[in-house]
Amino acid sequence: MIFNDFLVFGFIPLCVYLILKVEASSRLGKFTQWVPAILLAYVVPAIVNPLFLWISEDHLIHSLSKKYLLPLTVFCAMASISLTEIKIVAGKPIIYFLLSSAIIAVCPVVLLLVFCLIPDFHEFLIVEKGYTSTLPVVGSWIGGSSSMLVLKELAETPESLFLSVLVLDNVIVNVWTLFLFQWIKKTPQLNQRFGREAVIFNTEVSNKKQKPNRFWSISVIVLVVALSSLFDLSFLFKIILFSLLGMLLANLLRFWDHKMLQKLSKLLIIAVMSVLGLKLNLNYLEFNPRLITFLSAWMVLQFGLSFWLALRMNISLVWVPLASMANVGGVSTAPAVASAYDKRLMPHAIVLAIVSMVTGTFWGLITLQLMKWVIPLA
Repeated sequence: MIFNDFLVFGFIPLCVYLILKVEASSRLGKFTQWVPAILLAYVVPAIVNPLFLWISEDHLIHSLSKKYLLPLTVFCAMASISLTEIKIVAGKPIIYFLLSSAIIAVCPVVLLLVFCLIPDFHEFLIVEKGYTSTLPVVGSWIGGSSSMLVLKELAETPESLFLSVLVLDNVIVNVWTLFLFQWIKKTPQLNQRFGREAVIFNTEVSNKKQKPNRFWSISVIVLVVALSSLFDLSFLFKIILFSLLGMLLANLLRFWDHKMLQKLSKLLIIAVMSVLGLKLNLNYLEFNPRLITFLSAWMVLQFGLSFWLALRMNISLVWVPLASMANVGGVSTAPAVASAYDKRLMPHAIVLAIVSMVTGTFWGLITLQLMKWVIPLA
């Protein structure tokens, strides 16, 4: 077991290397078109871990990934673009994203009124207090783990029910991630069919007076990581800090190597996805058919309404899966899904994911208040 603890630190770089080789292989072009490299990085560790590694969810590599690797990934992704490019999130896209978050928060209230008309579901949702499971899910799907735990306490979700929520939420999010990986690749055809314009990126060279210097760019990155390790910062604060710092350095330093940062951010996001894949474990799944039905209906309904909203707002349909993944998946997987469409969209996915983390508890409180109003009517 001790050997496996050290082996996993060699497995992740090897996994990243092999996946990049698979992506570059011309013979496997059809395979990688359906299963992109980043998605492969998510699945392969999940298969290898229970067979050979036996790495638990509280292994050191997960805390190191969250503390160092993920913030570094965010920094590199944000540092690969100019401020003129990040403007594409402003305006309609950010308004659309907030409205899609509102849809996630309101959908369980609507579904509660509908499902309570069925006696079996009325027993589960009202008598057994199954409705309290919706609050942690709102926190998870919008704000992340911290919001999930806060809202679990506010809703007084029973421990046994909360355990089922944890397991099912993990499964649904993973399945949803697979779905969105494929959906976002179809958005060019959907944009064409519904008469929407594609996302337009700024192609101007951000630094015309001085050639990019890879050595000094890497030196600055190492310095930033070293300095950040001296302070005990919260995860959310570190993500926000690294995002802002990445954007500032990318636009203030004349020697900044944007193209190198784009490549490095892709490599790092594959590494992060590989570490996340080690957590996937379906062996302890407890099926609650009523809860599964409710959560599945919720996911499908919110996505359908979000798609309709995008059509009404007349925006590029790429924002539909991107907003969904930024909410449901967060800062870890949203850039990965974005890169399946265009790696230049990764920083914008991070911006939306940060907004999601900041507002998650707020949306959960709205859901809680609405639940209190409708429960007497159910």
